[in-house]
Amino acid sequence: MAARRQQDRDRLPVVETELARLELQISRLRIERSGIKRRLESYIYPVQNLPNEIVSEIFINLIPPYPECPPLFGQQSPTRLLRICHAWREIALHTPQLWRAIDCQGPPPRYRLRPNQTVPDAATTLAEINTWLGRSASCGLSLSFDPQPDENPEYQTDVMKLLRLHQHRWEFLTMTSVAAVESNETPLALAGPLPLLRELWAFHSVAVSAAPSNAPMLRSLFLSIPRFPDTFAMGPNNIQWAQFTSLNLNHAIEDCLPILRDAVNLRHFYVHLEREKTILPAALHLPPRLETFILVFDANPGSLPLAPGYLQKIVGPALKRVHIHAVFLQPNPMDVINAFLRNSQCPLQHLQFMGQSKPFVILAEELRVLLPHIPKITKVSGPPEPVIGQSMDQYFDRITLPY
Repeated sequence: MAARRQQDRDRLPVVETELARLELQISRLRIERSGIKRRLESYIYPVQNLPNEIVSEIFINLIPPYPECPPLFGQQSPTRLLRICHAWREIALHTPQLWRAIDCQGPPPRYRLRPNQTVPDAATTLAEINTWLGRSASCGLSLSFDPQPDENPEYQTDVMKLLRLHQHRWEFLTMTSVAAVESNETPLALAGPLPLLRELWAFHSVAVSAAPSNAPMLRSLFLSIPRFPDTFAMGPNNIQWAQFTSLNLNHAIEDCLPILRDAVNLRHFYVHLEREKTILPAALHLPPRLETFILVFDANPGSLPLAPGYLQKIVGPALKRVHIHAVFLQPNPMDVINAFLRNSQCPLQHLQFMGQSKPFVILAEELRVLLPHIPKITKVSGPPEPVIGQSMDQYFDRITLPY
């Protein structure tokens, strides 16, 4: 027993010394830990140092370029920015440009939702549109309203009532027929002052009466409407064609002749022929400032009695870009093009023709060799389809790109 007690007496100072050493080491580690925590807590990520204005610009670049409309809901909607953190939510809510382009299509939505996200009903969609209108503050608006035939008529009516409250801010507008508002026999008229409206795409039974007195900024118009031109009789209370720089019409060319006489400031003109048997005058004089002329005909080329000599009748002294169906270059493309250039005396920069068969591909290659004075000769299978919400200038730039 005496020996065991002596061993304990000898061991105790060793243990106490080791404890003191470890306590000192623990104390030092605690001090080091405190310093590390302070440094981590004081560290600010670079993105947190960005001014709110820069963050706002980054947010704006996350959505499609204005006036294209992002979806109201889903992963591509700017609403997702509201769920990241409180600071970013506040910045997003105070960035009106995020909310100024509104896709008013009703449920069911035609965009991607998050996993397990429920489909919003009509009431939810209408409330969201109203919320976006509020968040957009005083910004001009880009609105796309493309209801489907099976959509709720009451929803369509409610949307139109809501949008009309903000029509003084309409800047870009795309509309198709709104059955709940008016019948096909009485097309929906866009009445009242439209001081900011710059561009209008109107389909089906939407009618427009846009004189400079109520739409002084309107410059671009896309019309695909039945009973033309009865719906658009020329007169002091109807469309003033001289104010337009871009027109896209889906109608017979003879219906467009009165328009072309009045549209002296037109720069871009797209006409989609609807009738097979169209008789042109001896010469079709295009507006003096017209730079882009696109002539589309989607019928069977074999049933085109108007094709021979068609292009030669077109006179456009300022034309730089021409897109035309290849059938209009028959029977001898070289003679047709040279006759057209001779009549127009235009500074043509880009000739683009539409054709799907292999001979048309070979024709493009031959024309590039035979017509070196035309900088760009391209062939496409067909013109790009209009993109609802895309500005007319963007559309014309896209349609004349080399393919």
